[in-house]
Amino acid sequence: MHGPLESLDQWEDFVQDRYNPKKEQDEFRQYTPEAPPVVQEFYRQNHTYQTRDFVHIKDVVDANMRVLESDDANFQAFNVGSGKPTTVLEYANLVGRKLSSELKINVSGEYRRGDNRNSVSKIDKLKMLGWNPKLDLSAILDDFLSWVESIGGIPIQIQDAYGDMRRAGVVLRATADSHV
Repeated sequence: MHGPLESLDQWEDFVQDRYNPKKEQDEFRQYTPEAPPVVQEFYRQNHTYQTRDFVHIKDVVDANMRVLESDDANFQAFNVGSGKPTTVLEYANLVGRKLSSELKINVSGEYRRGDNRNSVSKIDKLKMLGWNPKLDLSAILDDFLSWVESIGGIPIQIQDAYGDMRRAGVVLRATADSHV
C-alpha cells in the first residue's frame, strides 16, 4: 500500500499554490476536492488518526491536590492528562462498543480553526511528584454514560454548539467526505 506522501513534489506544489501570499485570507486552509488525490489522502488520514489526550476529572482533581500539597511544586506549571495519545477513531470505536452499537464513522474532513491535530500531555513533572492517572478512557466513558443515564438521557435542549461553530466560521472543511 502506498502512503499519502509518496510524492513530496506534489505536496510541495500544492502547498505553494495553497499558501500563496497573494491569496485572500478566506482561501487559506480550504482544502477542497480539487486537491490532488495524494493531498486529499494526506488530509483524510490526518483527520482520521489525529490524537487527543483524555483524562478523568477525578485524576485532574488528584493531580491538582498533589501540586497544592507539594512544596516541590511551588511556582511551577504542570500539564495534566493521561500522557497517552488516543486517536479520535479509537475513541469513536470505543464509544460504539460502550453503546453496543455498530457505528458508521464519517470522517467529514471538517476541523475547528486553530485546533491542534495531535495533542498529548507531557506529564513527567507530575510523575516526579508521585502522581499518575488512575482511570483510563474506558472508565471515563463508563462514568459519563452513567451520568447521562442518571439525568434521564441527553437533554433535548442542549445548545447546538456544532451548528453555532459552523455559522461563526470556526468549523472549516479540509477534504471531501470520506468514510472509514
